[in-house]
Amino acid sequence: MIPDMQGKVGFHYTIYNKQSLVETDKPVSFLVQDMLDLIEPNMSVVEINYIFVSPDLRRLGIAGNLIKKLQHRFAEDLIVVAAGAIKEEYSEEPVAEQYEDLLSNLDKFYTSLGFVSINTFVGYEDKIAYVWDNGRAMRVLAKECEAVALEIQHRHLLKLDAFGD
Repeated sequence: MIPDMQGKVGFHYTIYNKQSLVETDKPVSFLVQDMLDLIEPNMSVVEINYIFVSPDLRRLGIAGNLIKKLQHRFAEDLIVVAAGAIKEEYSEEPVAEQYEDLLSNLDKFYTSLGFVSINTFVGYEDKIAYVWDNGRAMRVLAKECEAVALEIQHRHLLKLDAFGD
């Protein structure tokens, strides 16, 4: 686990495989349960439980660097996150506009790190489910979820078009 830098940064993830799900008595998110059904026997699902960076340290690349280290460490596995508001940051329940802004910013952040939204597959309303597009994980998901496969294909075509290929 990465140190929390005096409460300014928090980062936690959990590693699951098909055997660990059988052995645990702790609640497991629906996102992880769905992904464990799809993975190959030698793969794990790594769920980012939360990332917190205090407002005075945001936009300095701290959270992105933490995720890049995680991607390097688990390059052959499925990394997932259900990104949404950390409600403790708000003195009152965020209004719809605040949620929309937050989800838009989170989408930009995660897609810039190679994640693809799989919300069409999972169906969250107040957060967005993502999986890291590392190739292997996408092949596993594409077998089961045509909508995700089409979204990935579209994203790659956009990348090719942007470079004039």
